[in-house]
Amino acid sequence: MVALAETPVQSQVEKSERREGSRRQCFIPVDYSIKDRVYRDFIDNLSHKGAFIRTRERLPVGTEIWMTFSWIDALTPIKSKGIVIRNGNSGMGVAFKTPIIVQ
Repeated sequence: MVALAETPVQSQVEKSERREGSRRQCFIPVDYSIKDRVYRDFIDNLSHKGAFIRTRERLPVGTEIWMTFSWIDALTPIKSKGIVIRNGNSGMGVAFKTPIIVQ
C-alpha cells in the first residue's frame, strides 16, 4: 500500500537548495541492490527525479543502485537505476538515472 501526502516536503539537509518539481511525502516499501546484496527499506519522499530512502545503511555517495517499488495504480512495479547523492542522519538521497512520472 502506498500513502501520499498532498504537500511537498523539503529536505532538512538541503533546505537552501531549490529543487525542480516537488517532493511528495510517502511511505513506500523499496527493494534496492548493489552488486550481490539486496536491501529492503522505505521511501520517505519521492519526486520524478529522486527519492529519500529511510535506512540505517550508509552507502557511499556515487554508488549506483537498482530500485524496485510499487506506485499507485501501477500495473507492474517501477524498476529504476539510481545513484546515491547524499547521506543524512535517517537515510540517503538517491537521484534516478531516468526521471519517473509521479502524480
